[in-house]
Amino acid sequence: NGNQTWGANFSFLTPYEVVYVNGDVNWAGGWVSGTGTIIVNGNFRVTGSVTPSTLSSKLCVLSTNGVNFDGGTSFIGYF
Repeated sequence: NGNQTWGANFSFLTPYEVVYVNGDVNWAGGWVSGTGTIIVNGNFRVTGSVTPSTLSSKLCVLSTNGVNFDGGTSFIGYF
């Protein structure tokens, strides 16, 4: 709970995992490992590029206050 700042890279520990955050998330980006959904009761902000670690890695983000990508942010593949 509360606002969070995440460093580079994010790993889902179990297939189709759901991560809930009650607050804003500021994520530095990096690679995503595994498959899952991040639900944010606040704003989700990405400040760096995002890449899947494998072809089967997938990320879904749901946010009550929007998903923001800072300038220069890019994505490799579809998430």
